[in-house]
Amino acid sequence: MRSTSSTGSRRTAFAVVGLALAAASTSCTATTAAGDTSSASSPAAGSGDIAPVTDETALSFVGGTAGAADPSATPVKVGFINQDSGVPSFPEATAAATAVTAYVNEKLGGVDGHPLELVMCSVSSEAQAQACAQQMLNDDDIKVIQTGAMVVGNASLYNTINGAKPILGGNPTAPADYTAKNTYFYTPGAPGVVGAIAAYVADDLKGTTVSVVHSDDPGGSGAAVLGTAGLKARGVDVTDVGFPAGGGDLTGPLTAAGAASADAISFFSSGPACLQMAQAQRQLAIQAPIISVSLCLDPSVKEQLGDFPEWSFGSSTANPYVDGADPQINLYRSVMAEKAPAGTNLAGFAGITFGSILDLVKVMNTIGYDGLTSDAINTALASFTGQAFLGAPDIKCGALPDYPTICTSSARLIKYEGDGEWTDLAGGEWISIND
Repeated sequence: MRSTSSTGSRRTAFAVVGLALAAASTSCTATTAAGDTSSASSPAAGSGDIAPVTDETALSFVGGTAGAADPSATPVKVGFINQDSGVPSFPEATAAATAVTAYVNEKLGGVDGHPLELVMCSVSSEAQAQACAQQMLNDDDIKVIQTGAMVVGNASLYNTINGAKPILGGNPTAPADYTAKNTYFYTPGAPGVVGAIAAYVADDLKGTTVSVVHSDDPGGSGAAVLGTAGLKARGVDVTDVGFPAGGGDLTGPLTAAGAASADAISFFSSGPACLQMAQAQRQLAIQAPIISVSLCLDPSVKEQLGDFPEWSFGSSTANPYVDGADPQINLYRSVMAEKAPAGTNLAGFAGITFGSILDLVKVMNTIGYDGLTSDAINTALASFTGQAFLGAPDIKCGALPDYPTICTSSARLIKYEGDGEWTDLAGGEWISIND
């Protein structure tokens, strides 16, 4: 955290994870989201009543015109690729993309008055990713591609597109994400979030022995590589243990990682494994604090346990489960409550995708419909600065030499205290380990 850790140690963490990464190394349908909506001011499921919000929050950000897009105008087609199935999978990203597209078309005037249309494609293999990429390349009406979250097929996607059309990524999770041509991420992804977790464990918790437990999928393993490197750079003794994707009984991996005597535990996975980790923690009566990622703040985990696990979490966005004065978070929760399926994980990749699409709408509104070419969009994405919607306030692409596609290193750290109470571990500030 900024208040307790030195700038030098933050820089070291980001540099070290870069070196660690260097060493570690369908079907498509076109949809225009639609549906009647009232003003976005309804409560978000599972998060309590929220303060009323207005469309002006989003209108002022995207530079849109209040009201609906012109249904007779030619749609602006954007390719959207996400990993919706398999283990792991991130269906909340597609749910958010569909919800925010409907909202853009109904309340924000679409893109310069034209309806926004997503060409949706789902991947769970390298072959599907290549097919999705080829589909996007072959459609001359698609000038830009948006991704949700992927840990499979990333390299195939980038190799096929090869910079011919710009990509605005939702969240960087795999090494191929960090160097892809004409690709941009306005979130810190694994390098920023996991780097912040490593810095917090070592510098704030003063951990000297840490257990790193993770799923053996590309996302979990990649995060473990980053986390282990960041901890070892601070002189921390690390025991790293993986388990098969999909989870199971995690008492064995926890025991093998020395969790019973560790000062802290870093856990990197998603979905059912988060529930299984919490159950194993209870069964083994583990007392060490657990620090994970916001994918574990899934409503299904809360339903099974009776509450979210009392862990700390790294995130690329502000906490969507906290009632407060942040108008962007309140708007996000309201739109998702109205338009997304019940039980959607608001703290997973949904918020990142929701915000990223609004970032793209802002970029395209700035260009104007008549100027929307792949080259123009690529230039505008590369030169975007300032705040990302729901995200970091310091977007600047090209500022991180080891990660040329990542346009911020800022993340958030929050702690769940139980009974709906949260603590922001940085006092409401963004934590940048590259400051």
